[in-house]
Amino acid sequence: MTLPSVSILISTKDRRYDLNNALASIKELDYPKEKIEIVVVEETDKPEPIEGVKYIVIPREGRGFGYTRNIAIRNASNDIVVFTDDDCIIEKGWLRELVNGFKDEVVAGIAGGVKVKDANIIGKCEIILGFPGGGLKYIHNSKGKPRETTQLSTCNCAYRKKVFEEAGYFHEDTKYSGEDYELAQRVSRKYKCLYNPAAIVYHKPRGTLYGVLKWFIRRGNTQISVMKIDKPFYFNHLWWLLKTSIILRLILLYTLFSIFNVNLFFGFSVLLTAYWIIINFRYGFYYRHYPETAIAFVLPVIKLIMDFGMDAGKIDGLIRLVTRKNPFSSLPLFFLLLYFNPPSSPL
Repeated sequence: MTLPSVSILISTKDRRYDLNNALASIKELDYPKEKIEIVVVEETDKPEPIEGVKYIVIPREGRGFGYTRNIAIRNASNDIVVFTDDDCIIEKGWLRELVNGFKDEVVAGIAGGVKVKDANIIGKCEIILGFPGGGLKYIHNSKGKPRETTQLSTCNCAYRKKVFEEAGYFHEDTKYSGEDYELAQRVSRKYKCLYNPAAIVYHKPRGTLYGVLKWFIRRGNTQISVMKIDKPFYFNHLWWLLKTSIILRLILLYTLFSIFNVNLFFGFSVLLTAYWIIINFRYGFYYRHYPETAIAFVLPVIKLIMDFGMDAGKIDGLIRLVTRKNPFSSLPLFFLLLYFNPPSSPL
């Protein structure tokens, strides 16, 4: 296969240190330099042009990733556009692996694998649980071979540019994230998309409990935004939101315990033990990559924080959707505190 010319697109804001590291790794790619165009869209009040990069400055208006990515696409010169984040480090063979699937003319989009490098135990748990971009979970499930997918994360993916003209661009109402999920769903309904676990980028982890919580509150909020946009999958998505809610599960369990007079301390102690076993069994593949005993105890905690954060974000997103206002910036944390410390009286 003759290697195609590609445009690598990066959206950034106030992260010049991370961006410089990402660009440095791109310059080390095992790929003909004359066939790579780099497009950086930066939201900033203080532009700093970058040598060897098509640098586009936009006003500090906070219009979101969908808006900035669409600007990057429209400024790309090549027929294949590749997305990565400003806080990712690229493996040398990444681009060759990523575009290799385009030798099949029916393939419209390709996603790659995401790992972490030099991460603490929380960062390792993030990637084990599949965040972002599927993490180790997708890499493990692929068994080392490309497979079809409906999930393409913009931290590591590529599309034929004509796809945007035929299927539409990123939706710009998903301000914080989710624009890549919605686009991937739309594209994969019409075209074949692949996941190649050999096309690796290393994503910078959150690495703190607060960072994970804040991240998943935002993700939960985004799920509500995607639900109102993604009309063909509206009811399936709504059902997924409900059945994956940990708060609804706890309410159901509390109700069952009350009906059958089960001691709450005993009941939830048994459930927590079962939960620990299930999580470690489901994600047991992590030991091949990170043979650390401590992960067995930290992993279920991180999963719980992710789930509670997601639910809090969903609640916040629903209220924003109903009221069409944004006065509830502290609401997700309020609901978390409410469920961890319920009031002793209903008054």
